[in-house]
Amino acid sequence: MANTFLGWGKWSLLVAGVLGFFICAGMMIIGRRNRSQTAVDGAAGVPWVLAGLALTSLAAGIAGVALS
Repeated sequence: MANTFLGWGKWSLLVAGVLGFFICAGMMIIGRRNRSQTAVDGAAGVPWVLAGLALTSLAAGIAGVALS
């Protein structure tokens, strides 16, 4: 039961991370013309998405080891 919950959580957060990359890319594309602050905000979001994905994979690995 716990492994199923961890699996669902890991995959849902992975999908959210991919959506986050798409949102950041969209902001950078939209901000290219006359909205430079939007492009900057999109570029600044990329490290946060990467950090969230890294934290997700680390937490899933640790929780998986702790439960087995």
